[in-house]
Amino acid sequence: MNIFENGKRYKFDLNIALEDKHIKTNYESEHSHSKYWIDYCNGKEVVVTGALDGSILSPYQDYVIAPWWCEEIK
Repeated sequence: MNIFENGKRYKFDLNIALEDKHIKTNYESEHSHSKYWIDYCNGKEVVVTGALDGSILSPYQDYVIAPWWCEEIK
């Protein structure tokens, strides 16, 4: 998916995100914070704020989410 479409709902998907080479490299790195946030966000609904902008809120911070890491909630 290239953009978030207005009026639709999306969730972060671990398997889709790991297709991104940069995300996969960071996720598999032994000393990376990426594994934590990717695992935390997996399956959670994205708060869409624009065509290319979304976030997932946690008690400690907001995670910026790209549409190409997500799938539509039907």
